[in-house]
Amino acid sequence: MISWPSKEKVIAITLWCVVGVPSSIAYGTTYDFSTRAGADRFAYGNAISQMAIPPESNTIPATVFGPADYAAVASSDDSRYGTGVVEGGDVAATRFVFPITELSATITQIDILWEGGADQDGIYFVWLWNADTGSYALAASSSGAVPPDGITTGTFTANPSRFVDALGNLTILVNYSAEGGELLTDYVSVTITGPQCSIDEDCDDGLACNGDEMCVDALLCEPGTPIVCDDGMPCTADSCVEPLGICDYAPGHAACDNGTFCDGAEVCDPVAGCLPGTSVDCDDGIACTTDVCNEFGDACDNIPDAPGCITPATWYVDADSVGANDGTSWQDAFTTLQDALAASAYSDEIWTAAGIYKPDEGADQTSGDAAATFLLRNGVAVYGHFLGTEASLAERDLADLSDPLRQTILGGDIGIPGNGNDNSRHVVAVGEVDDTTLLDGFTIRDGSDWNVLGYGGGVYIGSGSPTISNCAITANNAGAGGGGVYNAVGTPTLINCTFTGNTADFGGGMANGYGTAVLIDCTFTNNQADEKGGGMTELFGNSTLTNCRFFDNDTLGGGFQNSMGGGMYVHQFGGSFGSATMINCLFSGNASAHGGGMLAMGWSAVANCTFIENSATYDSGGFGSFFSVAAVTNSILWGNTVGAGTSPLEGQQIFGTPVINNSCIQGWTGGLGGVGNTGADPLSANPGGGDFHLSTGSACIGGGDNTAVPPSVTTDLDGDPRIVNGTVDMGVYEFQADASPIPTV
Repeated sequence: MISWPSKEKVIAITLWCVVGVPSSIAYGTTYDFSTRAGADRFAYGNAISQMAIPPESNTIPATVFGPADYAAVASSDDSRYGTGVVEGGDVAATRFVFPITELSATITQIDILWEGGADQDGIYFVWLWNADTGSYALAASSSGAVPPDGITTGTFTANPSRFVDALGNLTILVNYSAEGGELLTDYVSVTITGPQCSIDEDCDDGLACNGDEMCVDALLCEPGTPIVCDDGMPCTADSCVEPLGICDYAPGHAACDNGTFCDGAEVCDPVAGCLPGTSVDCDDGIACTTDVCNEFGDACDNIPDAPGCITPATWYVDADSVGANDGTSWQDAFTTLQDALAASAYSDEIWTAAGIYKPDEGADQTSGDAAATFLLRNGVAVYGHFLGTEASLAERDLADLSDPLRQTILGGDIGIPGNGNDNSRHVVAVGEVDDTTLLDGFTIRDGSDWNVLGYGGGVYIGSGSPTISNCAITANNAGAGGGGVYNAVGTPTLINCTFTGNTADFGGGMANGYGTAVLIDCTFTNNQADEKGGGMTELFGNSTLTNCRFFDNDTLGGGFQNSMGGGMYVHQFGGSFGSATMINCLFSGNASAHGGGMLAMGWSAVANCTFIENSATYDSGGFGSFFSVAAVTNSILWGNTVGAGTSPLEGQQIFGTPVINNSCIQGWTGGLGGVGNTGADPLSANPGGGDFHLSTGSACIGGGDNTAVPPSVTTDLDGDPRIVNGTVDMGVYEFQADASPIPTV
């Protein structure tokens, strides 16, 4: 409520407010060009022909300052305004005009400050226009070539009001005596000193909430005491409302939110404070459904108790749809996947046409919200890879997930393109769902939970038993674990999924925390972890991998101690450890300091796997086990390397104390024990070309142990019969020809 001069005109203000202040103390206002330059001050710089000393008129030079010129004289820094070199009898001059808000009769002192100089010897003068006499009065002068930032000051105390003209303007002129020189201005200001008020009304700013201002000793404005609005209620937003100065106590319901959905929305009562919400009623009125509130999904699940209990709906999504956009058909499809998820219920299906869909798009989403995610609904099957014309799921062609006509991308790059710091933290999230929940036929990319405690940039599975199938999970990142997928305590099944180019501290492609994960026909390629498990890390849970491939994953950034398990890593810490079962899995081209193909610190069972052409810096190029119980059966370890290759061949293939039976190991000495093992060449068809099928005459044909093959595993890595001619082969591929000896005639 203090009556300051207008904010556009006043830049620096010094105020002393003391009750009973003596009249010798005055108020100072400094005018300069540091804010909104040119809007309400005036400046002109140019050459003036044959300017007299002192100047004889207040003529304005021809060149008006522009924005850059104002910026150059805005503060005492390295920027400055230069008139340019002046020759031919002219002199360089710059003129500054300040509209003064103080009444001229109250002014007791004027202080001028000009900071600048000239580029050669001469005299530069600072003048103040005397409105009473119509002439300039000298404020200060300096001589010689002074680099910019030289300061010249002047003070007027005798009848200072004469320097403010009838329009309220105060004019400063700086000129330079030398021809052929340039005048440089870095900063200029004028400080007006004088009484601020005579009565209280002079100080009133018209606002009520900051109290009543007073004029102290007919000199200074003293601020009023602001009105305090505090009802003592933590959940209300207390404020004073202008112009009447009335307190308002707006309820802030968010302050009462306890973070749970199923107990209803808490509200703020201005009198009683936070009140509990009403529990969510999930009763759908259908007798044959079990109605439960899903806390993780913030939704009701109405689960049918019997076949035909409810009629499933199919919802359609097409980013290019121009119909009614109610999701009821391809023609009227939703344009965002979020809207379809919001509309869906248990046993529904969502069909999604080719396009890019982002988690922050949809009716209930906020654009650019990194916390937005595609949260799978319980019992809802979400399908992608449609052209947008299909009438049945059978019409989808999943042969090529990158087919541009069908590729359906769930993308997390929602901010600045290519900047992972503002991407979706989890593109897809799952929690508290049953095994009827499905995500199928999508490319999931560019999720980035880059925080040091971040997990699951592509997919975060908190709990539940979803199935994720036919998905390409690529270019996702997590600051901690599971760049592509992180499973906390869930029991997911992943089928025919590819993990490519994902990164994390551990588990570049995937990390299984404390859950139980099943992976079938999945491929991990070119994923990277800073420390452990370039392809996948098993922490403290249990994973079963069948018919999976690990190609060219690495952990080479972790150094000697932390770089473990280029393809796969099974963790152990203290008394806790993870466990992994690997069946028909191929490891090739993976690299790490320890365990190029796989390193098992926890319990591991490896059956009918092939480790070939993996590398380690220090030990176990193929498979290594430390502090663990590991069993290797029906497997091939060949062509793996360590360091410069100086280690014994056997040690380059396998390291530690695993139990080894019915396996083919290059350099086999028999020192590790076991039965049915061999060091004979497996005779891969074309190892240099990546063809590791067995050739006729291989000792690995029929060399395995049938009891190590689980009954559920009936095919090899190609999908061909797993056991031919009665006895299983070693490695991932079963020799399909009749290998029985030709009878002697």
